[in-house]
Amino acid sequence: MKRSIPFLFFIFLSLLLISGCDQPVGLQTITTPASSPSMLPFLTKDNSGSLYLSWVESDSNGETLLKYAKYSNSRWTSPKQIAKGSDWFVNWADYPAVVTSDSDLMAAHWLHKVPGGTYAYDIKMAVSNHSGGQSVLSPHYDETATEHGFVSMAALNNDKFLAVWLDGRQTADRAPDEYGDLAKAMTLRSAEINRDGEVTGKRQIDDSVCDCCQTSLAKIKKGAIVAYRNRTERELRDIHVSRYRQGSWSEPVAVHADGWKIGGCPVNGPVVKASGDTVLVAWYTAANESKTVKAAYSFDGGATFASPVIINDEAEPLGRVDAGFLTPDLAAITWMGKRGDEAILKVRTLQTATGRTGKVTDITVMSLDRKSGFPQIEYLGNTLFFAWTALEEQPQIKMGSISLESVIGN
Repeated sequence: MKRSIPFLFFIFLSLLLISGCDQPVGLQTITTPASSPSMLPFLTKDNSGSLYLSWVESDSNGETLLKYAKYSNSRWTSPKQIAKGSDWFVNWADYPAVVTSDSDLMAAHWLHKVPGGTYAYDIKMAVSNHSGGQSVLSPHYDETATEHGFVSMAALNNDKFLAVWLDGRQTADRAPDEYGDLAKAMTLRSAEINRDGEVTGKRQIDDSVCDCCQTSLAKIKKGAIVAYRNRTERELRDIHVSRYRQGSWSEPVAVHADGWKIGGCPVNGPVVKASGDTVLVAWYTAANESKTVKAAYSFDGGATFASPVIINDEAEPLGRVDAGFLTPDLAAITWMGKRGDEAILKVRTLQTATGRTGKVTDITVMSLDRKSGFPQIEYLGNTLFFAWTALEEQPQIKMGSISLESVIGN
């Protein structure tokens, strides 16, 4: 049947709009310092506002290397190696990270396999000491052949940082049919580490948490706040927070009672960011069989939270959230959404005072494979930076940037 010109124009316009959805106008590709293969990117800033990227590479000898580089004058410094080994536990969801303070790499962590099981591994940390070298340590020292990971770190000052992790010491003798026994559940623990590698102030924060959801830690005016996925006797796995002040943790409380009941770990943790005592928590939930990305603000350092705001658009959300404050009054939240057989990295702004959301911007197409990992976002100057793992012939870290003006608006 003969088609009219207006109809053909409509088809052409539709295809043009669809093809333009893969990435927004203005997204600038950034050449990364990571070699191929590389994966598990992590972005962070120091107190002076400098941007750092850390990642994991593999060499020809089969060893795993943890490296980092600093972004300065619109280019990356030469990569520096933090550690390497042939006995690391490398996992798409439990990735290494660095914490910095005053333009000096202060600490990094990775995971080290130990005998006793597939998921028996310890946390290893490298701390930059005052003599210019580094001390390597483990923050837990319980010597059980269990899981220790999903670490978050925050600098408390120039000489000390706080580390939080999931700790499996209670699960050491747990049989498969005892998974529901919360006396043998995964716990959430913390410690302070100074620049001499001394571990002090070991604390248990929560005695029952989700087994493999990421933790997130942020510094607030009088201490720090951690966000994580809790676990109850009814197998409700909602996001909780606890505040660290003067060496003690507050009683954990739910950011919001989603009521997500799930009999296993969704491997989809929250993110917490802070600007002074304004705190943002963003997370994924599938409560009531409704997949959703939510975010909520606190204006009292995490003591109480406002009602959450739905962040995702109509595309099926996959979670894997990250976030960052752009100004004290505005934050940006990223997540992965599903479109057909692809995943799309998305970003949306959220105002603190009104809870008003901006437009949803598609950043890039990603693989649905879990090896694509957890994309990262950081904000520097007037620019948003993104890092993710592209699964090509070899996994390769990719980066892009976009101006703040490109993502603000409705």
